[in-house]
Amino acid sequence: MLVSRSLVAPATRLALLTVAITVTLSACSDSRTASTSDEAKPLPDTIVIGTAIDFEGINEVVVRSTPLANVILYQGLFRTLAKERPDYSTGPATFEPQLAERWEFSDDRSTLTFFLRDDVQWSDGVPLTARDVRFSWEAQTHPEVNWPMAQVKEKITDVEVIDDHTVRFHFSEVYAQQLLDAVGGVILPAHAWGELPFDQWRENLSWFLDNQVVAGPYRVADWQPQQRIVLEANPNYYLADQPKTQRIVFQIVPDRDSRLNQLRAGDLDVLELSPDDVDTLGELPDVHFRKFDFRQLVFLTWNHANPLFADPAVRRALTFAIDRAEIIDVLYGEYAVLPSSPYPTYVWARDASLEPRPHDPEQAMALLAEAGWRDTDDDGILDKNGEAFAFELLTNNDNQLRMDIATMVQQQLGAIGIAVETEAIEFNTLISREFAHDFEATVMSIGIDTSLDFSWFFHTDSIDGGYNWMQYRNPEVDRVLDEIGTFTDAKAAEPLHHELQKLLYDDQPITLLYQPQRVLATDRRLSGIEPNVIWSLYHLESWHWTEAP
Repeated sequence: MLVSRSLVAPATRLALLTVAITVTLSACSDSRTASTSDEAKPLPDTIVIGTAIDFEGINEVVVRSTPLANVILYQGLFRTLAKERPDYSTGPATFEPQLAERWEFSDDRSTLTFFLRDDVQWSDGVPLTARDVRFSWEAQTHPEVNWPMAQVKEKITDVEVIDDHTVRFHFSEVYAQQLLDAVGGVILPAHAWGELPFDQWRENLSWFLDNQVVAGPYRVADWQPQQRIVLEANPNYYLADQPKTQRIVFQIVPDRDSRLNQLRAGDLDVLELSPDDVDTLGELPDVHFRKFDFRQLVFLTWNHANPLFADPAVRRALTFAIDRAEIIDVLYGEYAVLPSSPYPTYVWARDASLEPRPHDPEQAMALLAEAGWRDTDDDGILDKNGEAFAFELLTNNDNQLRMDIATMVQQQLGAIGIAVETEAIEFNTLISREFAHDFEATVMSIGIDTSLDFSWFFHTDSIDGGYNWMQYRNPEVDRVLDEIGTFTDAKAAEPLHHELQKLLYDDQPITLLYQPQRVLATDRRLSGIEPNVIWSLYHLESWHWTEAP
């Protein structure tokens, strides 16, 4: 999955650290089950979360973004100025204070001032101040650091320290996402990490591991690569009643069957699941399955530079020809929905008047015939001017679900005379080919930007250097995207969002397949767990046991 801007403000990169103390898994296990014969069992002080992947380090701006890294960074080790709420159904997302108690724009919105809490300390006891905020912005925008999400800071010209607890952001222009961009990324410790020049950060990841200084509810107590990451409560955390649980263990289990077996056995307390995982597990009386919307869209990408896909009528025909409901039913069941536009069904700006195109092979063939595609030589394949309608559909070979999708699309398009050859290749190779526009069609997904700014995906300016791999060009779409970007009141741009959706609905630059949902399996005795579209592991510091085992 490719990650967009909103996965920085809520959800982005992350890391780890080590300290002298070593916490073994057996010790964690003992703390969860300790009891005496004469007393009631005590509440556990550890939660064990299963994960398939490891992470690299604790410095967000120089390590790769992964779901695990994002959770550990944003939910465990560090804090942001303000936290984005998952309240997208009724209007644009709102923010709640975190390191900043409050904030205010100047009358002309050219500056945004944050007023910081005065009770926040780093884990080494040093107060967190406005200088840390400026230092973080300097790191995020430094060319040698090369933070992958630095574009969210492009319109911030300066971060001015007013006093220890007041910091002012200056902007080059006024736009709707100023607050989102300002709070994007965690705040880093200037007094500790400023000792290493920025141009040495990328070559010295281990230095940050040796200089662990954090401000979140947890710190890393132990990291055994490819085995486990143990977080322990930060005694200097500014909220005295958090975290609710002393230790969080991320148990790294790369093998899917092993993860499921450990959940069954009670060795894992929390595990994020795909729909086929739920089917495999069946009924587990001690496990609560929590379904939640997943901020992702799965789709087929057509390369518009290929004459096969240049005509919007042909792309509409392809959407009619693919039985997307069958794909959902076979591969996802109740854990996916069919969207009508790239705007997910749970967001406020979705145009509910647009209905997903149905599976209609006859309509598909009629549109193709109007475009000149007919089987003139009776070989079962449509042709035009001597060229057969045949193409290669690529996907990544580490995702069985997408490979199954490719096979189903191949069969469904073959039924109307379109020849599809499928190939699964290594993920990074696939991404490189997409950015180079070296493909005909792909099965792909994107993470949805909570700002609902789709210019990075559909604007002509994003063809080279952006995510517009399909080389989609529509001046009207560009105009609407540009106009949306001028609104400071995001809600007021709702009519333009609807206009954009109608344009995309007619053009079909991509064929949407489904909007997936996910499932979080948790021990029934755990409370405070609220998975949502931003975070599957949300409010980690509030998780706690409510009943002794």
